[in-house]
Order: sequence, then C-alpha cells, then structure tokens
Amino acid sequence: MKTGIALLIAIAPMIAPITAHADKLFNKGKGTAWDCTKDPVVSINHGEGTYTFTGKCKTINVNGGDNKLTIESVDTINVNGGDNTVAIGTADTINVNGSDNKDTYKTAKSGKVTARSPGGGNTVEQAK
Repeated sequence: MKTGIALLIAIAPMIAPITAHADKLFNKGKGTAWDCTKDPVVSINHGEGTYTFTGKCKTINVNGGDNKLTIESVDTINVNGGDNTVAIGTADTINVNGSDNKDTYKTAKSGKVTARSPGGGNTVEQAK
C-alpha cells in the first residue's frame, strides 16, 4: 500500500499536465456567453458568431470573419479575420491582422493599449 501511494505521488507531476484544463475552443455555432474565470484563453475558429465574454480573459484569438464580440476585460486579443466588430471594456494589447475590423476599448489595463493593425481598413480606437 505504501509503495502504491509513493508511486502515485512520484508520477503525479507527470500526469498533471495531461489532465490540465485545455484552452476553450469554439469551432462552430452562432456564438455564446463565456465566463473567462472558467478558462481565460479562448479561440474562435469560425465566422458569423456573437460572443459575450465576462470576467478577466487572458487571450482571445479570433480566426474568422463577421463575428461580434463583447469583452469585459482581456490582456491580449488577436483578430485574424475580416469584418469583425469587437467592443472591449478593459484591454492591454490589441493585434488586428485581418482587414475591415472595428475594435474599440473603454480603458487601458496598464496605462495605454498597445495596438498593432497591419491589415487594411481596420480601426482600433478608444470608445468615447
């Protein structure tokens, strides 16, 4: 019995990464509400969805077009599609690699939002 417990304790650090909580992935659907306290890293890999994110999100990746996102708080958002509309309460970094996306934020998490927008026709601005 002691040997079994010792073995379990010894292999627990190796098993933990296998059973660790994976990032939340949305591959299809019309959208949903998601609480980032459940999982703060989210990827959307489709278009035409409407999403609401509450809580503090670490990273949101958008890989599709015509999505509408409302986000309470995010450290980094990566928008890799086109024609997405993103409204953020508090943001730190906004990366927009697609085209014709509209990204707005209310407040900066750490003084000033870092915004990168190499795509064409994108807007990243502070909401008034």
